[in-house]
Amino acid sequence: MISAKEIAAKLGVSPSAVSIAMNNKPGISEETRQLILQTASELGYVHKQRKTNIGSLIHLFVSSSFTSTVPFDNNMFLDKVIQGISLEAQQMNYTLRVTYISFKDLTAEKIISTLDTNTSGIILLPTAGEMVSPDIMKSLKIPFVTLDKAVEMYGLDSITIANAQGIGLAVEYLYSLGHTNIAHIGGEQEFSNFAERIQGFINAVSLHPEMAASAKNVFIMNRSNMNMLDYSEILNQIFNQLENSENGMPTAFICATDWYGVSCIQTLAARGYQVPKDISVIGFDNIAISEITLPRLTTVNVPKERLGAMAVDRLDDIINGRAKERTKISILTNLIVRDSTGPARKR
Repeated sequence: MISAKEIAAKLGVSPSAVSIAMNNKPGISEETRQLILQTASELGYVHKQRKTNIGSLIHLFVSSSFTSTVPFDNNMFLDKVIQGISLEAQQMNYTLRVTYISFKDLTAEKIISTLDTNTSGIILLPTAGEMVSPDIMKSLKIPFVTLDKAVEMYGLDSITIANAQGIGLAVEYLYSLGHTNIAHIGGEQEFSNFAERIQGFINAVSLHPEMAASAKNVFIMNRSNMNMLDYSEILNQIFNQLENSENGMPTAFICATDWYGVSCIQTLAARGYQVPKDISVIGFDNIAISEITLPRLTTVNVPKERLGAMAVDRLDDIINGRAKERTKISILTNLIVRDSTGPARKR
């Protein structure tokens, strides 16, 4: 039996063009489409239709250790991820259902009682970085993917952010601007994304001998000591410590989230510093707040919609038997330079 690849070779077109023609999708001219279809018919090619997902349901569970809903400072990030999940699910003819659930209630029994009979797969999004018990997921006997949380040690499929790579981009950019004394404002290390960003910072500054002292400038924002988005108290404590340290106040800060970055700018301004004239600030995530703060925040961009779409793609592969192995996929980041960064100040 002739293959799609052989048809492509015979006509001098790409195999993807043959696939587009067979699935009646846009992307090629009508003339090319008709030529492919006619040739396929003459050669007796039988196109295997991809399994339809109409009537199938993907259930997204969003868990949080703080409340039964999503922490306020995570909404901007999460909305974009869910948008990516929703659009990709729609294109693949899945119905999407979203359930917000507190981490303490995340049990196999709770999940099973929430599922519909036509649920084909589950996406699990731990918003606060919690480790969901692999025993819970394995007991469900249903395809699932974890999103924004790596669980490769348990052999579970996951779609994650390349956190260390993103922090590395920020460090290298600051180094190119002449910054050698920089600091990282990180999140709690029990959350893997924050832990990876901290380690990424340490690894990146260690590549440059002039930045060796910066490896000690890692500070943790403890949520239990903060009221929602008012991080000024703990930031002032950090700045007091740095101003009285041997190396003095850093010329730049890399923050683990955009909210940390915005608060860093505001707190520095209240202390009389100008950003970026005196001190540069970089955030992480590229949520909407980064574009409207003054000055606009330079940030590590996470392709949030694509992150969500990739989870659907991977889950669809598992559901339809195309996944032959467990996979961890890390989506790379890029740096968006705005107004909060500039050359290092001269001492």
